[in-house]
This record gives sequence, C-alpha cells and structure tokens, in this order.
Amino acid sequence: MAAADSATFCPMKRYVPSFLLLAALVASPLAGQASSPLDRILDLDVDRVEVGRVDVVYSAHQDADSVTTAVAARAAAGPFADAAGYFAQELGGDLQVTLALLSPRDWHRVRAGMHAIPWSWQPSRLVVLPVRSDLGLLQQGGQDSARAGRVLEVVGLHQLGHVVAAAYYHPYDYRAPHPPVRWFDELLASYLSHAYMRARRPGLAEFVEELALDVVMTAEPRFSSLSQYDRYYDGYLSSPSGATNLGWYQNAFNLQAVRLYDRYGPELMHRLRDELPWDRIEGWTTDELLDALQEIAPGFASWAEEMAAYTGAPRR
Repeated sequence: MAAADSATFCPMKRYVPSFLLLAALVASPLAGQASSPLDRILDLDVDRVEVGRVDVVYSAHQDADSVTTAVAARAAAGPFADAAGYFAQELGGDLQVTLALLSPRDWHRVRAGMHAIPWSWQPSRLVVLPVRSDLGLLQQGGQDSARAGRVLEVVGLHQLGHVVAAAYYHPYDYRAPHPPVRWFDELLASYLSHAYMRARRPGLAEFVEELALDVVMTAEPRFSSLSQYDRYYDGYLSSPSGATNLGWYQNAFNLQAVRLYDRYGPELMHRLRDELPWDRIEGWTTDELLDALQEIAPGFASWAEEMAAYTGAPRR
C-alpha cells in the first residue's frame, strides 16, 4: 500500500471510533517469532485464576498497576467468561479461553507493539488486554475512563470473536499465518461478538452500532472495496495514516454485522459453520467466497457492491 492514505477523521473525538477495532491486526508484530505469545506471557511474573471457561493470567509484579489481586482479575474476566459460556451454549463443545491482563512493562516484554491495543492469538485461544482502560491509545481524544473502559471491552470481545472463529469454524493448522480472505475473518469476528452482545449485552451492542455509524457515515476512506482491504492489508502496518482507512473498514464490518444479525439472527452462526467449505479455506478467494455467502445469506452481493462504490460523501 502506498504510504499516503489521505483519509482523516475529524474532529478529534472521532479518533477512538476510527480505530475501534484496530485490534484486528491480530498479533501481527509477533508472527515471525519462534516461541508462541502464550509461552512468552507465562514466562513473565504472572499469577493465574480460573473464571468459568476462562483461564486468566495477570501481571503480578509490584508495579503491575491495578491488577494485582485475584479479585481484580476475576472482575476483569467476567464479561469474557460470560461470552465464552454463550458461545459454548450456542455452538457446542467445551470452549476454553486464556485471557492475559498485562501491565505496560509486561506488554512490551512480549513485544506486542508500542500501544496497549487488545489483540488475540488464535492457535492458543488467547486474548490479551491491558490492565487498565486508560493505557495506550484508548483514552486519547479526551475519552473519560468509563467510555474508554467500554471501548476496551468492545475491542476485547471482537478479539474473542477471532478466537471463537478459530475454535469452531476454521482449522488453524493450515500453512498460512492468517486466513486467506482477511475481510471475512474480520467480519465473522464482528458478527460473533455482536451476536453475543445482542443476546447478553444489548446496551453495549447499541454503543458499538452508534460508534460505527458515526465513522462510516462521515469518513472519506481512500479505498473501500473488499478486495482492496486484503490487497493493501500489510501496508496498514507501515503507512503512517493507514489506520484511518483500516478504521473505516472495521466499522463498516461492524455495521454489516448489525444487518446480518437483524436479518438472520444467531442462526447465521450455525449456517456459516455448516455450509461454507471450511476444509478448502486455503484456496478461498473473495469472489468465490461472496458467491457462497450469497447462497447462505442473500444480501452479501449487494453489500459488496455498496462497499466498492462508496464515495466518502457524507450521507446524513
């Protein structure tokens, strides 16, 4: 991708929504390392506690901020334990998840990037969060702590959506380091997390929809088609303004997740798992996948056309 994505989000209050799901860059800084992220986390000074189906690992050293006790770790893990239970009930099996709550010092020791943005590592069913919502980028733009906390939870649940997709939908033993059609991986994670929120956290689902609508209806992305998302994905990591275009995409995926749930409800979780050719995932292309999705959930073709034709003109 060229280094100059010209899209910007103004005023500054829109900065947080613009990267709301920037965590979709799932563990990209870690892909070339020999040991797994979970192994590196367990080598730190951490304690562990179980909360439902969630194994919580949290920074335990003296300057580990507010998460220094099992009580605090349990409280932070509560929403993820509830979500893991929801997916186990809906999709079957015994879903087990690891949630790591890391202090700034430990965050940097696992080389997870300079900013405390939640991320996931699908092979280990791992979601990593900062110990406080005011760390990293989440509180820039004057966000108060309550709002930043909600944003952190939303991003974390999206990352849990990636873990659920790996556990129930696609095998993670294929050779590629990531699914071949990345926009669908992001959309599926958004739909799964939205399905949980609609069932158990309707207020949070409404919060996500409002943030996504604000960005998608006012931003001017440099490009917007599904094929361009995959084509330029790696450039998002190196372009100084690439996050703005990526933020628009992630919020567009959020809005599509809302539409899918409105039209098909939680049953779509089962149809996507049962009817897509997951055993051939390594050979998927955008065009072939859209054809298959259109058969399962009519409306995908028109949505893809709308994405490609988006001009960035304000629509409200």
